[in-house]
Amino acid sequence: MKKHFAGTPTIVFDDSERNRFEKEIISSFALTCLKSLDDTDLIFFLMRNVMRLKQIQLENVMIKQSLSFPHNNVRTVGKSEVTRKLTEAIELASTLETPVFLQGEIGTKKHFIAQRIHLGGVRVRYPFDILSLDTFPRECFPLYFYGCISDRHPLFPNGLFGKLNLMHQGTIFIDQINRLPLPQQRQLIRFLKNKTFSHYGSDQVTYANVRIIAASHVDIWQEVKQGTFDEELYGLLHTTVIRVPSFRELKEDIPEIFQLTVSWVAAINDLPVPAIDPSAIDKLIAYTWPGNTVEFENVVARAVLGGKDAVIRDEDIRFDESDVNQKMIVGQKLGLAGMSMGDIQKKAIFETLEYCNGNKSQTAKMLSISEKTLYNKLNSFELD
Repeated sequence: MKKHFAGTPTIVFDDSERNRFEKEIISSFALTCLKSLDDTDLIFFLMRNVMRLKQIQLENVMIKQSLSFPHNNVRTVGKSEVTRKLTEAIELASTLETPVFLQGEIGTKKHFIAQRIHLGGVRVRYPFDILSLDTFPRECFPLYFYGCISDRHPLFPNGLFGKLNLMHQGTIFIDQINRLPLPQQRQLIRFLKNKTFSHYGSDQVTYANVRIIAASHVDIWQEVKQGTFDEELYGLLHTTVIRVPSFRELKEDIPEIFQLTVSWVAAINDLPVPAIDPSAIDKLIAYTWPGNTVEFENVVARAVLGGKDAVIRDEDIRFDESDVNQKMIVGQKLGLAGMSMGDIQKKAIFETLEYCNGNKSQTAKMLSISEKTLYNKLNSFELD
């Protein structure tokens, strides 16, 4: 029992009458009860069923949480041409059942776009879940996504339900799909083609009706040309493509977005909604927004929570004034003008590293320098 079912609460009573009351109470709450310990096979059979039932209960809670996403926070706001085209693309994708690929910069909240596609389609009554490969350990993806059968993995001796099982008829949003290793990309190709997969440690084919929405902030076609992304998977994901605009493309919509965001921040913090001075809006429109929507929401939150009176003015709009961020802003406004040669080198190396997902060998090739030179540069920046 300790070896195979460690951590499972088990209570053993003798057959005396004095324990009758306690047995009746505990039996009413227990997942299973045994009257004899003589049949070892029966014990293991029932205990495995108990473990599966416990896991189903846990996953039911997770699915309920995924269904409780704030539906009112995923609508697009604004009347600009950029927003109109994005809304039309979302509405079209919602009517389809094909995979969708979202291309957009970091901070553009692509997961909200994915959720809106889900909520506008026929799967709205079923769960929606997010899997970000930016934070999720890639080596755990097969187990987490496909699940495994009993006695095939040391960490899960009783098996594991994968996301594809649990999200049947729902939608899974995979962010940073470019970080998925090639062998796992080929597994995903099989599922996208015929909705079938195999659990870890099993050859049995399983069917799951799950829609996949994927996203990335890098140019996936460049990854294909470099051999780090499967061309067939690229084609399957790019059946329907939506380009998510950066926040600096939405300057025409900033007044309306600002008003709604101010109201939202005030409401969740139980504060009165402040008035907005036109000078604050002018300052927001003039900014370049390197951090996109995420940065915008942080700036608005600081303005609402740190305001001195009931009006938000330009002095209440405070951007990140760190040296790194200011240099990034200067680089966006003036190109390389105004930057030192050392800063230009840093900018080129860091942006290429990000483009190559941290792969130093590819970074060195793109910069036409040796890997040794790249490491020396990183060491000289004291950031290796």
